[in-house]
This record gives sequence, C-alpha cells and structure tokens, in this order.
Amino acid sequence: MFINSNINPYQNFANYPFVKNENMEQKKENISVKSNLFETKNSNIDYKVTYASEFGFRIDEQGFFEKDLNKTAKIPLDYDINIKSIREISKQLIKLDESLNYNKIDLPRLLNTYHNTLRTINPQFQDNDNAFLNKSQILELNQGYSYTHEGKILKIYENINILQDAKKLNINLNTLMLDNKVGDFAFNASIENTADNPILRPYLNKQAEVSKSGLLLNYIYHDLKEQNNMKSNFFLSPIEINIVSNINFQKIMSGEIDIQDFINENNKEKMSFDLYLHINGVDKNNTSEDKLSIFFQQYVNYQHNINMDEFVNSSSIYALYSKKIAKDFEKIRDDFNQNNSNIDLQKINIQKEILDTQFLENRKKQASINKILHSYLNAMA
Repeated sequence: MFINSNINPYQNFANYPFVKNENMEQKKENISVKSNLFETKNSNIDYKVTYASEFGFRIDEQGFFEKDLNKTAKIPLDYDINIKSIREISKQLIKLDESLNYNKIDLPRLLNTYHNTLRTINPQFQDNDNAFLNKSQILELNQGYSYTHEGKILKIYENINILQDAKKLNINLNTLMLDNKVGDFAFNASIENTADNPILRPYLNKQAEVSKSGLLLNYIYHDLKEQNNMKSNFFLSPIEINIVSNINFQKIMSGEIDIQDFINENNKEKMSFDLYLHINGVDKNNTSEDKLSIFFQQYVNYQHNINMDEFVNSSSIYALYSKKIAKDFEKIRDDFNQNNSNIDLQKINIQKEILDTQFLENRKKQASINKILHSYLNAMA
C-alpha cells in the first residue's frame, strides 16, 4: 500500500531550501498584509498561512493538509486530512517496515489505495462530499471484506457479527495452513469511545458524528495496527502462512481443490499442526492465540517418529479427524460463497481496477511535470 522511495515525486517542493527562503519572504509580506487588514475595512485580501510538513505537502494553521494532497491522491477535495492522524498512521507503517521514514512514505498512494476499496464496497463513499455520519448510518455500511494478495475482492461482510465470525474462523484456518485474508473497515472503532480516539478527534462534530474523511483515516490506522498486532502475536511464523495459504483457501472455496485431498496432502510427509492439536485433545475453537503459540512450539519440537502412511491408513483417529474437517468445510464453503444478490462482486472489482489505473496514470503525468519543474528550479537555483 506504499512505495519506498528516497524522493517523494508528489511533494510540492516545500522541502527545497530556495523555496523555503522564498516562503520566508512571502511570510513577512503576508504578516505586513495581515496587520493592514485591521486598518482596512471590507478588504478583499484572502490571507492564509501554510507550513511545510515532513510529508512533502503543506498544512494550514489547524494542521489540515492543503488540497494538493487530495488532488494527487485522487480523493474527494472536500475531505479534510489532519497531519496528527497521518503521523499516527505513519508510526504504524514504520513499525511494519523499520526501513521506512516519513520521507519514504508514499502518502498519496496510501490514501488512494484505501479510499478505492472503501468507495467501491460502500456506495455511500462514491459521492465526493465529506458528510458526517451518525452511529446508525455507520452501522448500515458494509463492515468488511475478504480479498486476495492482488487486492481482488472475494466476499463482502455486511454486518459486524458476520465480520467478526470470519476473523475468528481464520485463526482456525491458520492451523490448517490456510488463510482467508479479511479486511476490516473498523467502523465499530468509530462509534465506540470516539472522544478517546486520537485518530477521530479532528473529524467529529458537536453531535459526535464522524466525517467520511475521518472514517477513511480510522480505517487505514486500524488496518495497519491490526497487521502489527498479528505480526507480534501470531502463533505461526509468516513463513508458515504465506500467499500459498491464501491461494489454497480460495481453491477449496471454489471447489478446485477437494478438502479431503488437501488434508491428506497436508499430512503426507509429516503430521500437520491441526492434526497434532486434534490428537492432543486441543479444542482450537476455544483456545487463545497465546496457548496456540505454546502448542505450536511444542509441535515444532515434536521429535516422535511416526510413519504417516501407516497412521493414515490404519488409525481410526485420522479417519474421524478428516471426516470432521471435511464436514466443517462444507459449511465454511457454503457460507463463504453465499453473497447478497444486490452485491455485484464483478462490478466492484472492475470499478476498483479502473480507479487504481486512473491513479497510476495521473501519477505518471504528475511525475513528468515534476521532472520538468525539478530541472527548471535547479537551473534557476
């Protein structure tokens, strides 16, 4: 969702020394103009002070970014983006990737990627206004989605209960080395304890309603925070759960892979972690991640030699285990493939692809313009 780069191609040259000097002179002139405003009635002079930020885009006195950020990110111009929220989001990004710093964060791409997903899944965000939404309106929004590594939307979760069930189920899938990538818009975090939510404070009105831009920033922050939490608390290493785990899950859901064949393959050379839990009487549905982590370490260090071919062919335990898993997956597959007839996933993915392409095309044009400006400013320096 972000691109590492030593130079932000979308900065407004606020970081260049010769531009800073010019801005200092302009600021002196503006201060003089401001003092004259008190002496001149009905003046038409529009005075506004802006400041350079560490992200390459200017902010006003209240900490809101100038609209050139919105234009570059191709998000609605009415959206107000506060630098305090971006700083909190940046902390989560840097925590995910320690090689990052503020100058390397591709802020326009970050905002665009998340907004495109939010906009295509929730039609309420297709309007370019920055309307405030109350609690009931927020709860009416689609709450989350499943997606592939390439960003294709596979399923939409319409309410918070279905979303939470999907996230809980995914922990159980992980013990089978399967992964359902679930995205959470974190709308519940925007309606609970809003006064204590530092991300939302700049986006609340007196009625405690949240603006659309606030919901966008809240979504980005909590998505990154959840990734960090999974990174630090996950009982399996990232090496174990990878893109193949997600692809296999998709194939099982589509019927391309038979679950019984998958179970057999998963226990062909060595006992799977899921089977290890079953044999040891561990109910993974009611076991915390901390305890699963302990069991996984025991499983990794498991030195008991066992002939899996003999065990699979002769053990009633394995037969009962595989039968139970196959039955469980019948329901999982039925639930996953059941979608609201009013939700057109194909249309959603086409819209998202168009928006992503438009951003990249706009980026190429802007990069060409910036290259010319760089050359011109360097020649004039």
